[in-house]
Amino acid sequence: MVNFLPKTVLGKWSVALMVIFFLLVAVFHFCLRSSDAEKLIALSITVVAAVGAFVTGIVGVVKSKEGAFPVLLSTVTGFIVLMFVLPSIVGSVVGYIERPTPHPTGKASIRGSMEVRIGISA
Repeated sequence: MVNFLPKTVLGKWSVALMVIFFLLVAVFHFCLRSSDAEKLIALSITVVAAVGAFVTGIVGVVKSKEGAFPVLLSTVTGFIVLMFVLPSIVGSVVGYIERPTPHPTGKASIRGSMEVRIGISA
């Protein structure tokens, strides 16, 4: 039989963080007129709450054998949010570390236009 209320501290934290996540999503949805910096801060706090719910849920399930349905639901929801956010974080970090070199368009366009103007064929 599946318990409905979490018994451990980690399970309670996981459910509380997921409730905070959904409240912040609702607040974020209704605060569309704020600046970009405020949106970024609110979204970052929202993602941290979801990832925190995932981590505390996993630790509660594995370490404390927590089997309450809300804990399992918050763990799965936190995992889904993490899978959506992780690629963008990794892409930003990799893009920041490996800066692409700019393409030298000046030389190629000059050479191409001179070949056409003179009539040289390759």
